[in-house]
Amino acid sequence: MKRHRGLDYAASAGEALVNMAGLQLVPVDENIVRSSITLMRRYSFDPRDSIHAASAIRCGAEAIVSTDQHFDRMEKPGRREVNYHLSSRVASVMGSLLW
Repeated sequence: MKRHRGLDYAASAGEALVNMAGLQLVPVDENIVRSSITLMRRYSFDPRDSIHAASAIRCGAEAIVSTDQHFDRMEKPGRREVNYHLSSRVASVMGSLLW
């Protein structure tokens, strides 16, 4: 994000993300990496998306919020479109992190 929009924007977006209500950060450990490799092979996800999916599975998320339709290949968790009725900053953060 820093590369595309500048350091100040990246820092603000990061703060908005970590202050998001209900956010659960999942440590990327060996099990997440192994699971992400399986997901990469099964669904042809890129490494970043496979880590997002493996983390969502680990924490029991009901959905991944994303505009990326390739997450629809997974049975669980499901995918939800980005809700553009959220504050513009949160919607921007979500879109930036998941593209």
